[in-house]
Amino acid sequence: MPNTRIATVITKVHGAGRARVQQLWETSTGVQLWEHKHEEPHIMQAMFPSFSPDGRYVGFFNGTNAIILLDTISPSTVAEVDRIELDKIDAKRTDITHTRAFAIGPDAKRIALGAPFYNKSLASVYKVSESRTKSGRTVDAIPLKDSEIAPSMYYTDDGGTLFVISQNIHSSSTRKIKRFNLTSSKWMGAKELTNVLRCVEGCPVRLITKPNGNVEQTFPVELLKMKPSVGKFGTRWLGRGQELLEVLAISVIHSKIGCRLQEHQRMVVSQGRILFVDLSSGTVSTWQTHSPIRVVARFTPLPHNETDRRKDVQVVAFNGGRLILFSWNDMRFTFIDTDYSRSENLRVSTAESNRTAPN
Repeated sequence: MPNTRIATVITKVHGAGRARVQQLWETSTGVQLWEHKHEEPHIMQAMFPSFSPDGRYVGFFNGTNAIILLDTISPSTVAEVDRIELDKIDAKRTDITHTRAFAIGPDAKRIALGAPFYNKSLASVYKVSESRTKSGRTVDAIPLKDSEIAPSMYYTDDGGTLFVISQNIHSSSTRKIKRFNLTSSKWMGAKELTNVLRCVEGCPVRLITKPNGNVEQTFPVELLKMKPSVGKFGTRWLGRGQELLEVLAISVIHSKIGCRLQEHQRMVVSQGRILFVDLSSGTVSTWQTHSPIRVVARFTPLPHNETDRRKDVQVVAFNGGRLILFSWNDMRFTFIDTDYSRSENLRVSTAESNRTAPN
């Protein structure tokens, strides 16, 4: 069943404290389906909601010691199907009570928790601890170093692999991507990205990584990087370099695969495919390495003189093959069906848009 629901997070600073409001919305109607408010005790535990790969389940951190699991497409209303209490999970070598990130696996049968580890030996860094919740869900405890902050985690659609991306506490422009094999509970490798100005992640997808047809699980990211200026003989100039926008599909095990993007293009992952959304030409194209880029949908492009508005547009993918472009300046939502060459532009009132996408 297609899911067209989206989770939003608002953080409000009041005095010395921080309050967080988490909400679930139905994008087709602008109706708020669920809300949870809590005080944010520590910025290191400012965890964001996580959808399962099929889009049916979503998890929210309650601000203290539990993850609230919701069924987003229940027939009548949003149903709470489980409340996973972190302090009741027995994970070896990992401090689950200080979890920094979580991910919901396929059918919500698995949940990954990224947390600091007790034992500082090298073996602890590369080993996933497996346990179970009281309700019988498998817990994958992912070890995080003290230097790895603001992590995000993503299951593959089969639940056998987990990708983790984090920032470096000493450098906000550095990202590290790690890959774990959950069948063997082992670390498979890491890739470090530097000079990163902005990073947008997508769900893991299978891609042909070599001309011989080799298929691998890859982690797609849209990166805005700063390419240092280089002098005539290879010396680096002092001052600002050139900004570079690109999409990388990173397997960690083998070399990464890349593609340059223009300023008016966006990357999004939908139904196991990497899509390029061109806001100027109004096209949605698939990207499969070693194959031609193919247009799969068209929509009304943004006017060429609205450069600032293009920067304000975000793309969200849903499990039914539908994309939504959010244009905040003119309060317009554009719904795109990626399986057919047609689109539907919906204009909503300012009040309705504010409810659907609060600042």
